[in-house]
Amino acid sequence: MRYFLFFIGSFLLVINNTSAQKIVEQNERLHFLHKSMGVKSTIIVYNQQKNKLITNDTLAIKDSVSPNSTFYLFETLIGLESGNIKDSTEMYPWDLVRYPNDNWNQDQHLSMALKYQTEWYFKQVARAIDTSKMQTWLNLIGYGNRDISGGIDQFWKNNSLKITVKQQFDLFKRLYYYNLPFSFEHLKFIRKAFNVNRLVNKNLYSFRTKGMNQDKPMIWYLGYVEFLNNTYLVVHCVEMNSRKKNKYFSTIQSELLFSTLKELGIVDDGMCGKM
Repeated sequence: MRYFLFFIGSFLLVINNTSAQKIVEQNERLHFLHKSMGVKSTIIVYNQQKNKLITNDTLAIKDSVSPNSTFYLFETLIGLESGNIKDSTEMYPWDLVRYPNDNWNQDQHLSMALKYQTEWYFKQVARAIDTSKMQTWLNLIGYGNRDISGGIDQFWKNNSLKITVKQQFDLFKRLYYYNLPFSFEHLKFIRKAFNVNRLVNKNLYSFRTKGMNQDKPMIWYLGYVEFLNNTYLVVHCVEMNSRKKNKYFSTIQSELLFSTLKELGIVDDGMCGKM
């Protein structure tokens, strides 16, 4: 059995949440680490065994940003539950628009669309779900600000729909524990959308998306690390401080994620480059 020591700063914040987990602890060493990288970076790590939430910034977790392609996880659940996606093998025809991402330039079924985060596929699905049904589902699960006024096939992409890092974490936690109003089979399926990296004594599952927030590049990372005796859930949001493109942006996000989990004793140097 493995044990980890956590060095936590003294700053505590009580979050008004309906779940049993009420406290988010701000780790001051993580706060300095994330500040030092020249980007806006906010991370939440959940220790299942201790039922504890750790963050680098208790204020930033309440800032609203675009969900971008992370919304596809929940749109998939809505599509499957409502019957607008019949099953994971149902093919949607490519719209014949030539996209920079070659993986998009073909007919797609659900598993492919989740793997490649195919925008045209999820636009078609959203239109099939329709505005009224989509709004009902977002209200039911409490998704962010629930605002889909930006258009049924684009509200999630740097548009009207916004979500905080804390709200994203809460939904992700409910998804992980099958605590959302969708069938077990559909929730089980969506868990398979996470990339898996099987390692000695632990498995790493991840879903990473790139997008824009108010014309600034951003990255979302949702993931979890499973040990035999414990699980850690992770939500990380990184945003550039300016519109200027930085070819190292993805590397910065990965390094911040790895350094955070290493600081908390969850991963070691052998995991470098695998996050």
